[in-house]
Amino acid sequence: MIRREIVDPVLGPAWIFISQVDHARLAGELARDWSRPLVVWPEVNNELLATIDHHDDGWREWEAAPRVHPASGRPLQFTEMPLDQALGIWQRSIDTCRGVGPLAGWLVAGHFSALLRHANAWQRTDHPQSSLATEFLRRQDTDRIGWFREWQLRDPRRNALAVAENCLRWLQFFDALSLWFCCAERRKPEQLSGVEPTSVQLTPQTTECIHLSPWPLRVAAASYSVPGQRVAPGRYTDGPLRGEPVTLSWRLTPAS
Repeated sequence: MIRREIVDPVLGPAWIFISQVDHARLAGELARDWSRPLVVWPEVNNELLATIDHHDDGWREWEAAPRVHPASGRPLQFTEMPLDQALGIWQRSIDTCRGVGPLAGWLVAGHFSALLRHANAWQRTDHPQSSLATEFLRRQDTDRIGWFREWQLRDPRRNALAVAENCLRWLQFFDALSLWFCCAERRKPEQLSGVEPTSVQLTPQTTECIHLSPWPLRVAAASYSVPGQRVAPGRYTDGPLRGEPVTLSWRLTPAS
């Protein structure tokens, strides 16, 4: 779950909570609107797009009754999750995408393994959950070997490791691009890079209008949105959030 902090000109400070599932859907919409297929082979491209759509499906159950920080009572967002809960959510996402296909399972397991390997806290020898992280990585590494072999056997000449690695970079790119929109109101330009030589500059004009350069989409301009819930900052208890439904929207246009 994403917790976006805002200051409403009338209502004052507030939180907007956005589902990880909806964030992933936005990532998939952006990928489908890209100016060219991410992968030249339709079958591989379709599996990649489905993976981007569903790579955070494991959050669905947790988000129906989110947990709160025990001291502050603040509903947890995805960067604040206890490790054991995060690993369970990631595993459910991997299991869902494994049902899409072996490449999808390989991609999402690789995505979450990379996130875990870049985290520092659990790598301390005295961390109480370091063994959980180590076992998670061991299991994903083993499963990925089998899933890659299964995928490669479908077409040994086409389904090469370099193709799979490019697909993983595309998943990571669109995940980051969607998070850029969802996590906060942006005021400064930022450049994001995908598979070489792809690089795009995002320049906010207003809260909802973003210029992109070079223009990467196959349409002349595009609009996107995600649903959310607005709640007042405060202390909460574990369980469903009862907020006001809101919609965050963006209009993407070429830089003039």
